[in-house]
Amino acid sequence: GHGLWVQQSDLKYYRDTTCTAISPKTYLKLGMGKGNLWKYYAQMNPVSGNDGSASSNSIDVLEQIRMFALLGKWEDEEEFKLKDMWEILMNGHRYLNFNSGRIEAGYSADFNVFDLTKCSTAPLYNPLASILYSVQAASAITDTLICGKFVKRNGKLMLNEREIVENASHCAKEIYTRETETYLSVQDFCRLMNISQTTVYRMIKEQKIPAIKFGGRYKIPKSMFDKLNPRYL
Repeated sequence: GHGLWVQQSDLKYYRDTTCTAISPKTYLKLGMGKGNLWKYYAQMNPVSGNDGSASSNSIDVLEQIRMFALLGKWEDEEEFKLKDMWEILMNGHRYLNFNSGRIEAGYSADFNVFDLTKCSTAPLYNPLASILYSVQAASAITDTLICGKFVKRNGKLMLNEREIVENASHCAKEIYTRETETYLSVQDFCRLMNISQTTVYRMIKEQKIPAIKFGGRYKIPKSMFDKLNPRYL
């Protein structure tokens, strides 16, 4: 789970291009144990990962790095220093090819604006400490710019949130259906239906048969064997 149970013998496989996405909230929710992540993290090129609601999580990288640091300090208060935790958070820019992470010419115009004047961050002594340990990202981030375009402005999301949620729910339903559905190869489907592969591929192309690709090959829901009417052939 994201390198949680990495062994010392595994560390030799790490390279500069290898990173470990850490998501402590997920490990806690699933009861995955302590593992060795906190012991070897400095050698694992860690980045702050996240999970969504399907994993009982909140898609919040700040929350993940906050939990990682606090759990680490439980055993060693001298480790997991603020600067090191901030570097883990910023490592995402290094390993994801978004050309982001710097405000300078040639980089993507991506950044967040934090409002640190709220009650949750007052009095303000150290902005980085407040961001990592005190803010709630949803309310503290007032503006978000991605590729030069505001997607959040003055605390308001500039996207159709209802449409996004509806699309996500539709995709989730489709994924669940795939997981519970039994699939046939094109060859097996042809054998059961006593039709040629040419016919089946034509029907797939014409969207008369629903099919999805697994490993570059089409798979057809077994339920289609019961539903398909000869008039479509």
